[in-house]
Amino acid sequence: MRKEIIIKINNIKTRKYCLIIGGKGIHKARSPKIWNYFFKKSNIDAQMIPLMVDRSEISNLLKFLSKDPKFLGGSVAKPHKEIVFKNVKNLDLAKKIKSVNCIFKINTTLFGDNTDGYGFIKSLRKYKKLKTINNSIVLGYGGVGKSITHYLDSQLNKKSKIYLFRRKLTKTNLSKKTKSRNWGNLSSEIKNVDLVVNCTSLGDINNVNKSPIFFKDSNIFNKKAFFFDAIYNPKVTTFIEYAKHNNFDNLNGLQMNLFQAIRAIYLAMNKKIPQKKIEQILIKKFLN
Repeated sequence: MRKEIIIKINNIKTRKYCLIIGGKGIHKARSPKIWNYFFKKSNIDAQMIPLMVDRSEISNLLKFLSKDPKFLGGSVAKPHKEIVFKNVKNLDLAKKIKSVNCIFKINTTLFGDNTDGYGFIKSLRKYKKLKTINNSIVLGYGGVGKSITHYLDSQLNKKSKIYLFRRKLTKTNLSKKTKSRNWGNLSSEIKNVDLVVNCTSLGDINNVNKSPIFFKDSNIFNKKAFFFDAIYNPKVTTFIEYAKHNNFDNLNGLQMNLFQAIRAIYLAMNKKIPQKKIEQILIKKFLN
């Protein structure tokens, strides 16, 4: 692990600290704004900082953090969600999807969980009733896609179908309602889709003007389809532009990002602060 990483951590002046660990672009992440606003409003002497690390540094970094009494926990961003999973003790959902987006500490043990799916369902419920969703399409099966697909799979009714488009058709531990499909143009055989979720990086700040959906695919979806993009930066991706152009109800990943952060903060604080109290502080500021 590079000396400059240790120096950066040691230069943190607060009594406690949290990290968001990621790769290129991590300094543009929204999480520090959310976490630091919560710490300020709660009079907690802590702060979150972004930390760009290489894959080869993850193991030693986590060992360092497990021994540092100042470290509370934090977030994990791409491309490190799977490698962090392999280096911490994981909660049940993280074990299923083999990917984490947050870590927290109990004594000197680091635990991993994935709150992306929780944030997704929490924000989706504000706009669409789950019982009205029969057919869904999930695009992408990386860390975010796995979490969202598992939440959908567990909470939609047994008669619903989830069409999962991904590059590798490896075995999953999902129920029979989820049907894997090879990545590519969406097939016209899929009719009456109620929900379309983009879990790819196509359209994010590093892939602007890209999208997994094209205008020629519009005949696949019924007029009541809801389009959800897990991306929040930029706020309007090409995927969302497509939805708006075709008059589909849509939502970007801002609210999902907020709700998953609320859950992650609750875990990092060792559940000592009620989650509802964390929600009250952050929703008023960030949910709009």
